[in-house]
Amino acid sequence: MKTPSLWIFNIFGRARASMVKRYLKTTVRLEDPAALLSWQPALLIALKTAAVLMASLLFYRLRFILGGWLEKGFAFFKLSEIYNFQFPGRPFFDGIAGVVILIVICYYGAHFLIHQLQALGSSLVVSAQEGKLYYIRSLFVKKDLFIFPMPETDMVVLRQNAVSRFLGIGTIIVREKNGDRIEVRGLMRPEEILKRIVSPEAPRDRSGFAFPGE
Repeated sequence: MKTPSLWIFNIFGRARASMVKRYLKTTVRLEDPAALLSWQPALLIALKTAAVLMASLLFYRLRFILGGWLEKGFAFFKLSEIYNFQFPGRPFFDGIAGVVILIVICYYGAHFLIHQLQALGSSLVVSAQEGKLYYIRSLFVKKDLFIFPMPETDMVVLRQNAVSRFLGIGTIIVREKNGDRIEVRGLMRPEEILKRIVSPEAPRDRSGFAFPGE
């Protein structure tokens, strides 16, 4: 029996598959019931976001240590004696350190969040019927569609480490003969994707149209 959280992610996966099918049918008239869809699982994105949030909170607590270093640094150079100026106390330096750390967190956090939102709206579709690979890259209202004819594929790479193999995900890199390439990370069922690209005539799943979570 599935837990409520996994049930919600499964509903999200089915809705996402329906939207991808409708988008490809509208844009390139793709109607392949056996096409294979894959994307980075929403649960993984949620776990990564939660982990980064916790790490950011712990990193922000370092402001007290950094504030102490700043205070000792000013005391070491005896700037107060040279300029005859009384520097503020420890809370001032803790505040300066906090602002610096917040700027770092916001800069890298925004970069990370944009990539996670892009992964949440991006999908990879392999159609043996059309002999093409479709990569949908979406971020907010912007959506890009990349089409790679499989006969023109020059190189296909599957990258996995021990953790990704345990989770059943992987990075797929596809390069065409003209040098164009895409790299999609965290895809579910990467071995099946690789098989479909390298051997498009290989037997397909009996379930027909397949998507992550089934």
